[in-house]
Amino acid sequence: MNDTPATLLGIDFGLSQVGFALARGGIAGPLGSCATNNAVENVQEIIRKEQPEMIVIGLPTGSLQKDIKAFGEDLKKLTGLKVAFIDELNTTEKAAITVSEHTYPGADDHSLAAKFILEHFLESHHQI
Repeated sequence: MNDTPATLLGIDFGLSQVGFALARGGIAGPLGSCATNNAVENVQEIIRKEQPEMIVIGLPTGSLQKDIKAFGEDLKKLTGLKVAFIDELNTTEKAAITVSEHTYPGADDHSLAAKFILEHFLESHHQI
């Protein structure tokens, strides 16, 4: 039996932009992005509208790791939701290639990176 929540909010945290994606029933899709300084407000709005059960945040290996972990802890305290971190695995680069090769209405590099973060999480929990 798998206890992965049915609805997940994925986040790709960057220095200037934060991307969002939502997964329902094992299928992830991009939600858009915002400026990093508006991220908390956007997360609260997404949670209000979409009612995710868990937040999954991509974690790079570089210098942003400490800031991203602090952001995740803040979200956990603010929302009461479980927050999981998962290796980004070059999702930003993959998203840039995908945007240039395919059409995703309303999607950008950051929201697609968040989508790939969710897909990686779901794959690692056998939900795809």
